[in-house]
Amino acid sequence: MISSTDKDDFTDGAIATGTGGTGNKTGQLAQLDSLLARLPQLSNRDLIDAAAVEFCYLNSKASRRKLAKALIGVPRSRLDLLPYYARLVATLNPYFSDVGTSVLTALEDEFKGLQKKKNQDLLESRIKNIRFLSELTKFRITPQHAIFHCFKVVLDDFTNHNVEVACNLLETCGRFLYKSPDTSLETMMRKKNVQHLDNRQILMIENAYYQANPPDRSAMITKQRSPMEQYIRKLIYGDLNKKSLEKVLKQLRKLNWEDKEVYGVLLRCFSKIWKIKYSNIHLLAILVSGLHRYHSEFGIALVDQVIEEIRAGLELNIFKHNQRRIATAKYLGELYNYRMVDSPLIFDTLYTIATLGHDYGRPARERICPIDAPDDFFRIRLCCTLLDTCGMCFDCGSSKKKLDSFLVFFQMYILSKQNVPMDVEFMIADTFEMLRPNLSLFKTYEEANEAFDRILLEQLKTEDGFEESELSETSSDDGDDEERGERDLKEEDEEDGENSEDDDSEETVEDDEEEDVVVLTNKEERVPDEDDEEFEKEFSKMISESIEARKFERKAATLDVPIPMHLLGGQDRRTVAQNAENDTGKMAFTLLTKKGNKQTTKVMEVPADSALAINTRTKQEAEREEQQQLKQIVLSYEEREEANIRLAMEEQIRQRNARGGGNVRGGGAADNLPCLPPMLTTRSRVPIKHNTPLRARPHLQQSRKSKSHTLGRTRVSLGIESDREITLLTSSRQASPLVTISVLCGSELASPPPPTFNILFAFF
Repeated sequence: MISSTDKDDFTDGAIATGTGGTGNKTGQLAQLDSLLARLPQLSNRDLIDAAAVEFCYLNSKASRRKLAKALIGVPRSRLDLLPYYARLVATLNPYFSDVGTSVLTALEDEFKGLQKKKNQDLLESRIKNIRFLSELTKFRITPQHAIFHCFKVVLDDFTNHNVEVACNLLETCGRFLYKSPDTSLETMMRKKNVQHLDNRQILMIENAYYQANPPDRSAMITKQRSPMEQYIRKLIYGDLNKKSLEKVLKQLRKLNWEDKEVYGVLLRCFSKIWKIKYSNIHLLAILVSGLHRYHSEFGIALVDQVIEEIRAGLELNIFKHNQRRIATAKYLGELYNYRMVDSPLIFDTLYTIATLGHDYGRPARERICPIDAPDDFFRIRLCCTLLDTCGMCFDCGSSKKKLDSFLVFFQMYILSKQNVPMDVEFMIADTFEMLRPNLSLFKTYEEANEAFDRILLEQLKTEDGFEESELSETSSDDGDDEERGERDLKEEDEEDGENSEDDDSEETVEDDEEEDVVVLTNKEERVPDEDDEEFEKEFSKMISESIEARKFERKAATLDVPIPMHLLGGQDRRTVAQNAENDTGKMAFTLLTKKGNKQTTKVMEVPADSALAINTRTKQEAEREEQQQLKQIVLSYEEREEANIRLAMEEQIRQRNARGGGNVRGGGAADNLPCLPPMLTTRSRVPIKHNTPLRARPHLQQSRKSKSHTLGRTRVSLGIESDREITLLTSSRQASPLVTISVLCGSELASPPPPTFNILFAFF
C-alpha cells in the first residue's frame, strides 16, 4: 500500500521528470523496490555505479528518503558493504545532496546515542557506525571536523569499547586523515602509554597506529642483471621441464663458455638449486651431466660447490635455510644417479652429516653437540632425503656392504636423539622399507653401538687385504655405475618417448639448425706463454734444490731397536760393537730379518769408508760423548752434595764444641785418632766387603736404630739409615788415609757372636 504522502511525492517526481499517469507511478515504485532489494548483492564497483545510474531515472523526494533509510539500515554483520554504500552516496551527492546529508545526520545521531549507552552488547553496532562514518570520510562526505570530533569523544573516554571504536576508525580512514594537515595521532599513543590497558587493547592500538602511519622503509632495490644473465635464468628457472629439456641443453651449449661472466652466471644458477621446482631437480642434474661431456671443469666446480653448501649448512644450522638444505641433499643424490659423483663421496657425505661436530666422530647421548642438539632432527631428514634419492643404487658389490654398515651407524645416530617426532619416524620407516625391507631395527642405543663396534673390528681384522678390496671395489663401483647409467638412460628414453610424437617436426627442424651451428670438437690445446714457461723453470729449479738439500739431512731411523740377546750367540752388545769394525777395514752390521714369527740375524760387512759406516761411526761417537757428559754432570752433582753435607756437619760440631758440649774433654790419645767423614754411602765410591753377605743383609734391614761402640778413648756413633747407607759420627778432627771398622749387627756382644761386616772407608 502507498500512503498519500508517498503518492504526492511520486507525483512531484513524475512532473519533474516529465512523466505522468498512475501506471508510471506504480512502475517507478516497483523499480525502486527492486533496486533497494538488490543493494546487498552489489559487491563491486561496476554494479554499484550501475545502480547509481538506475536511481537517477527513479529520482523523487520519496525515493531519495527511502534510499537513505535503506543505506542506514545495512545489517551490522555486513561490514563488507559499507565501502560500496559510501561510493553510492558519494556518486549521488553532487546531484542529490539530501541523500548524503540524510545519511550523515542519521549516522551522527546514532553515534551520539551509542556513546550515551555503556552496554557491551552494542559493540557490533558501534563498529558498523564508526566504519560507515570513516568510509564516508574518505569520499569527503563526512567533514574532517566531524570525524575528528568523534575521534576526540572516543579518546576522552578511552576505555573498553571506545578502544575498539578508535582502532576501527584508524584502520578505515586513519591513513587518509594522516595525510591531511589537521591530523594528529600522538594523543592516542600518549594515552595508551599513560593508561593501564590490557594486552589485547594495546595490540589493537599499535596495529591501528602503524596501519595509519607505517614506519619508513627503504624502497626495494631491484638487482640489475645483464641481458645474458636474464636469458640464462629464464632458461633454467622458467623454461626447464621434461619437454623442453633437450632445447634448453642445446641453447646452453651455444653460449660462449670462454667468457668468464657467462661461466660465473651458469655456475651460480646451477648451484642455487633451491630456486627451481623440487620436482625439476633431476632435470637440472641431467643438464649437468650433458654439459660435463663438453666442459668437464664445469662439472667438477659444481660438485665442489654443492659439497661446500652442504657442509656450510651443517656448521651454521640456520632454521630458515632448511628448505634449501633439503634441496641440496636431493641434488647431490641426483648427481650420483646421473654419474657425476661416485659412491665414496656419497658415503663420506652421509657420515659427515651424522658426525660433524660430535666428539670422537660418534654421537652419544651423554655428549651434547652445539650444532646438533638432541632435539634437532633435521640431519635425520637430510640423510633420509639423500638415501631416498640414490640409496636404491647400492644394492650389489662393495657398495651394498658400505650401505649396511652405514645403516647400523645411522640407527645409532637416531637412537642418540630424544623422543623422535612421528613425522620423522614415518620418514625413517619409509627409507628403511625402501632400502632394506627385511632389516630388523635396533631398540636401544647400546645394541646399535655394539653392532657398529663389531663392524669396525671386522674391518680391522681384514686390514691386510685392503688393497685387493679397493681394487675389487673400484671395479664393482664401475660396474654399478655402468648398470646405473644404462638404467637411467632407459628411464629417460621411456619418459621422452611419451612426448616425442608431438614434437617430431619441430625437433627435425631444430636438429638441422643444430648441425649447422654446433660442431663437436675437442678442446683446443692452450699454448703456454712466456710467464708460464718462466714459472715452470723456477718451479723445477726449486724442486731440484730441495731434493739436493735433503740428501745431506740426517734421516730418522725407521727401525732402531736392539738385537735380541738370544740371537747374538752369547755375546753382549758391547762386544759386538767393539768387533763391528775389524782389521780388514770393514765394518760389520747385523741385519735382523723376520719371516712369520721367526727372527733371524745375518752379519753384513760394509767398507769402513762408505757413507753408511761413516754415519754409523759418527752417530756412535756422538752418543758416547753425550753419555760421558751426562756421567760427569751426575758425578759433579753428587760431589757438591757431599761437600755441602760435610760443611754442614763440621759447622754443627764447631757450634757444639763452642758451647762445651762434646764427647771428648781435653786432649789425650783421642786427639790422635782419625776423624771419620760425617757421611759416607755406597754411592760415594766406598767399597763394602761382606764376610757373610747372605746372613748379614737381613740383619742390616732389621736394624734401624743407632748403635754405639767404643774404639780406644773415642766414642763412635754408627747410625744405619737404610740397607745401603751408613752414617758415622765422631768428635775427632784428625783424618787417616785408611780406617777399618768392624760393625756388630744384631744385639749386644753375645755368644756365639753375630756375623760382622768389614767396611773399608777411603778418605779424600
